[in-house]
Amino acid sequence: MTRVALYTGPFDPPVRHHRRVAEAVSQSFDEVIVVPNGPRAGKARTAFSPTVHRATMADLNFRGLANVHVDLDDLERDTFTPHHERESKLKAEGREVSFVVPAELTRGGKAGESFVQREWAEGSRLWASSHFTILREPNEPLDPADCPRRHDLVTVEPHLPSETVRSMLTHGEPAEGHLHPPVAAYVRRRDLYRDVPGTCLPDFRLSGPRFKLFVDERNAEARAVAAKLRPYESDDPEAIVTVGGDGTMLRAIRSHWRDRLPFFGVNTGGQGFLLNGRTPDEFWRHDL
Repeated sequence: MTRVALYTGPFDPPVRHHRRVAEAVSQSFDEVIVVPNGPRAGKARTAFSPTVHRATMADLNFRGLANVHVDLDDLERDTFTPHHERESKLKAEGREVSFVVPAELTRGGKAGESFVQREWAEGSRLWASSHFTILREPNEPLDPADCPRRHDLVTVEPHLPSETVRSMLTHGEPAEGHLHPPVAAYVRRRDLYRDVPGTCLPDFRLSGPRFKLFVDERNAEARAVAAKLRPYESDDPEAIVTVGGDGTMLRAIRSHWRDRLPFFGVNTGGQGFLLNGRTPDEFWRHDL
């Protein structure tokens, strides 16, 4: 049976610690499913950044980790799927589930007063029957009697939680060291978590010509332009360069939006409302 670790949370923003946890847990499971929580019914919204930004940051933070998958279903549907429903669905697919939780959510477990037992839907039943992967910092107090019957412990490094990092960003304090670099760059570009958000996007400049190409191969001019850009294709691209018409751009976005890379369009079609001009010469040297 496939073993799956279910790692849920606000991830607002996701910090380096979350990436390290997913990477560590993946060593013991066939797959780690990361789920940014949607809003809970009957409870006030607690998200500090718009859904589209939370989704993007989650993709950026966990990208590149083997056996780690980000599930955006709750964010896309603007809802919260209870843990027991996710477990039931995964079990029906033949997968064995372990819930990844910090040690603080288990405190009081022997008296039935842990956060999981009190706050999760069907938490007491899950506590008694399900498997948990408990994250514990070195020297963090943890009474073995507080732990659920079926559990494993994973030691994690001390870290600043998202709310602390968020507060640092809000007050202009240096916090980028606590963020995975692609997330830090995204937060900076979008002016997230600031007291006074920016009014528009700043210019964007690529650090070098490293692209993924998406080309309308039916268009002779597009093929010719693409031939000039082929030397700059990379397995570690900074942008997706689409060559063709508006339809090519739409197809590129539909195919590659989860890559979380900027799209730059070179028009070899008709009007090209979504694209730039026909001359692609060293556009990466300019502000875009």
